Order: sequence, then C-alpha cells, then structure tokens
Amino acid sequence: MFLRSKSASSRTCASVEKCLEAIRLAFVAMASQQKRMKTLAREHAQTVSRQTSEVQQTTTQIRTRNVAASATTQTRTRNVAASATTKAPAKATTKAPAKPVEPKPRKPRRVAEKLFDVSITISISGTDIKGEAFDKMAIFLENRAEMGVLGLERGDSHLQLHIQGMMRISTSSACALKTEIRDIIGWDDGEPLGASICVKSLKYKGLHTVIGLIGYCLKDEGQGHFRFYSKNASNDQKEEGRRMHAIYGASEYKNRLELNSANVLGRALQFRKYRVKNPTSITFRRCVREMFYSGHYMPAFRWLTNAKISRLRAERIWRVCTTPQSIEMPDVDHILFGIETPARYFEEPRTVKEESEESEPPTEVKEDALPDEDENTPIPVVNLERPEGSGADLERVQEALLHAGFAVGRKTTKEMENSNVLPEYIRLWR
Repeated sequence: MFLRSKSASSRTCASVEKCLEAIRLAFVAMASQQKRMKTLAREHAQTVSRQTSEVQQTTTQIRTRNVAASATTQTRTRNVAASATTKAPAKATTKAPAKPVEPKPRKPRRVAEKLFDVSITISISGTDIKGEAFDKMAIFLENRAEMGVLGLERGDSHLQLHIQGMMRISTSSACALKTEIRDIIGWDDGEPLGASICVKSLKYKGLHTVIGLIGYCLKDEGQGHFRFYSKNASNDQKEEGRRMHAIYGASEYKNRLELNSANVLGRALQFRKYRVKNPTSITFRRCVREMFYSGHYMPAFRWLTNAKISRLRAERIWRVCTTPQSIEMPDVDHILFGIETPARYFEEPRTVKEESEESEPPTEVKEDALPDEDENTPIPVVNLERPEGSGADLERVQEALLHAGFAVGRKTTKEMENSNVLPEYIRLWR
C-alpha cells in the first residue's frame, strides 16, 4: 500500500515539472519574438530615414542645378541685350535665345445662351431702394434686353420701394443674369444687408405673363414715388396689361392684408405715413375707410366673432371684400365697433340730415338694419334740432336714428306719432 502511494506521488511530480518546463519554453519563445520585432522595427526606421535623406539630397541638387541654369540664362540674355544695343541691328549676328515654352491657356467654357422672358424683383428689406439703382437698371434694359419694362413701386404689405420688371433677354441661366444685375447695380463688392435679387422665368399663367407683368409694373401709376421705363412695349400692350391687372391683380385676396383688432392701429399709422398726402387732417375711421377703398386691405373673419354675429355686419364685410370702392363710413363703423358709432364721439356734432346723407342707401341696409319686431322695445328720448329743408321721408329718419345708435322698430309710424317722444319731430319730417 505504501509503495503504491509513493509511485503515484512521483508521477505527479514528474507531470508538474513537465508543465513548468513547457511554460518556461513558452516565455522564452515570446521573449525571442519580441526581440525579433524590435529589431525589425529599428531596421525599418533606419531604412526610412536613409531614403528620406537621399530624397532631400536629390531635391537640393536639382534645385541647385535649376538656380544655376536660370542664372546662366539671365546672364546670356543680358549679354545679348548689351550686344544688341552696341551694334547695329543689321550687323547683329548673335542669335536671340529661344523663348521658354509657355503652356497654352485653356479657353473658357462657353454655355449656349437662349432667349428668356424673366421677371425681376430687386428690393432691400427694411428700407427703400435708391433711385440710382433704377437708373442703372434702365440703362441695362436699354443696352442688353430686346424688350422689357421696369417700375419703381411700393409694396402692398410693408410699403417699401422696390424695383419690379420684366425682360426678354439672352442669357445662359437665371443665376448668370442675377450675377450680371448685381454687377450693374454695384453690389459686386458686397450686397447691402437684406438685399435681394429675384429672377424667375415666366410661367405664362395669370399675371405671370409678358402682358400681365407690364400691367403689374404700372399698378402704382399716378403716385408720387412711381417711375416707369419701357423698351419696345407698345401702348396697346400697356393698356391690355392694365386690364389684366384689374382682372387678376385686384381680385386676388392673397395679395390683400387682413386687418384685425391686433394690427389695425399699426397698419393705419403706416398707411397714414406713406399713402395720405395730408396726414394731419385724417381721422382713424377715415384712414381705415381709405385702406379698404384702396383694395389692398380686407377685414379678417374674426371681426364677425368679436361680439355677437350680425347678419348686417357679415354683409358689410362681404361688400368690403368684393367691391371696396362702394363702402362708406357707416360700414367702417359697423365692422370696427359692432354698431354705427355716433359722429359726436369723433367729430363736431352734426344734424340728422348730415348723418343721413353720409349713410348708405335705404334699399341696401333698411331691411337688415332694423331689428326684430318687439312691441315692448322702448324708444329713447331724442333731443334733435330740426334740419333745414324738407322732403325727407320717415324711413330716412328711422335710418338716421339707427345710425345714431337708437332702436327703431318696423311698426313705428303710428306708434311714434301717438307717443310722447317724437310726435312733433315726425310730423315735421313727414
């Protein structure tokens, strides 16, 4: 038993010694491998440094030879020049040195130019464009384009002067024409802050045609800031352009600015500053009326929801949108304030006759202006002077009272005569 355990322990020791020997051999192999890699790396670095030094030497030699050759060439040239000045040209026998061969310059790539009809808009955000730019563009139109028009107009939204035009011109692309215009105006060194040059090919649809843009460039005709220049545009084309702008331009609501309770005061001040000739003599109501009358402004739909929705108010907003030239002061009062505001809140007191003359025709507002029938509706006491003249009817009296802010029913002919409020006044008017 003892012999067996001793043989087993001897075998275990032998196996351990073998493992340790294997580990030692592995470490020796790894050490030799690392030493070999370091040697290879050192040899590679030496080879690279040697090649680099050789390249540098070769480059230095070539540079030295080139400098020597150039110095020799310059010396020969000076000698030839000196001999040419000392001797007569006919007796000169020294040959001139050969000229160095220069590479031929490449020809610029030429893009074929085509004839385009383009619209041009030149503006500077936040300020008016100067008249010098318009003069330069007029010269450019005369010398460069086959036909076209230019107009100095004021924008509908921001009321700032800008150049609007149309040209029939030969160019390679819109970008090339934009660069050419930038050089003509003098913006080649740098554009002003907010400057914009927009060049677009015509879509031949709506106002984006040759005739339509001629009419659009004439839309500010008659105003003090307006300037116009044309080339090869006949009077018939201009008249047709005015008709097209009246059809397509004035009826497009997308070019109108909506007035609401948040922006009406600021827009009115801007309109008063740029569009009114005598701004000190115009009231807020009349300024808004002129804004609607110009066709560039329209009331927003929220005017119907500021207070109770009114059928008459909706009809008057519709009238402003469709036929702005037919609106009157009562329309503005009803849209802005909900009901017609008496004139005494804004101006000097006026008579009933003046109020009735300023109001709209009875055939248009009589039925809608009168409220629903109500026998219990009280008629307030009205202390009015008798107007001069005669011939007014009871309906105009009722309408004048309505515009003054009083409720008048439809069945008031007999009731008003029998009441203690206006018997004498009604008889005088009848």
